[in-house]
Amino acid sequence: MHDFSEPHTPTEAPATGLDPSAQPGAVERGAATRQALLDTAERLFAEHGYGATSLRRITAAADANLAAVHYHFGSKQDLFVALFRRRVEPVNRQRVERLERLIAASAPQAPPLEDVLDVLVRPMLALRDEPGGEHFVRLVGRLFAEPGDHLTALREEFDEVRSKFLPVLAAQLPHLDREQLALRMQFTIGSLANVLAQAHRSNGPTCFPPFTTTPERVADELVAYAAAGLRAPVRRTPPDAPAAPNDTEPLQ
Repeated sequence: MHDFSEPHTPTEAPATGLDPSAQPGAVERGAATRQALLDTAERLFAEHGYGATSLRRITAAADANLAAVHYHFGSKQDLFVALFRRRVEPVNRQRVERLERLIAASAPQAPPLEDVLDVLVRPMLALRDEPGGEHFVRLVGRLFAEPGDHLTALREEFDEVRSKFLPVLAAQLPHLDREQLALRMQFTIGSLANVLAQAHRSNGPTCFPPFTTTPERVADELVAYAAAGLRAPVRRTPPDAPAAPNDTEPLQ
């Protein structure tokens, strides 16, 4: 697998016959092109999905060319990782720093579960209010429905968050084994992804009446919902229990 631990570094300049850095304004133009490619790719990936968005579509909308993508990033997947990293690195850094402060302030007691979850979900929800952030939160919301190699490349972006949060959560939820905790946290992150996917809409899913609310209230309700689910007792299904009939319509 390609190593995405460091940003892609261009190894050679476009074949113009000249050193781009020696041309007046070349550095500024290169930075502007890179930014335009990131912003445009973020918007198009959010609107159409990763698989349905080609590099040609991105370069046309960004008024750039394919050579610029290869020079600044390397490939479509590298471009995806770069735009994801620029948003998520500050969020994850904030998560870890806030968790460390929370642990220090609560010592020698463990920090409240709701506070730990708040530190996990609120910084991501706050991205909606940043310039261009509405496209990124929509993109995050789509990721759960679009598995692929481009997602595998993102796993290490969350390594530190996992390593910091899971031990704190496990200590507060001793009734859950490792797999149960992982499953319930997957449900929690899935709920967060669903909220982010709906961020551009003024109403909820079609099976519920329209509603309007603030990001602060969304975070509060999501934390309360997740905490209740994590604290819930483990349900033991008898091994000889018959499978439940699938005769109900799923919520749309």
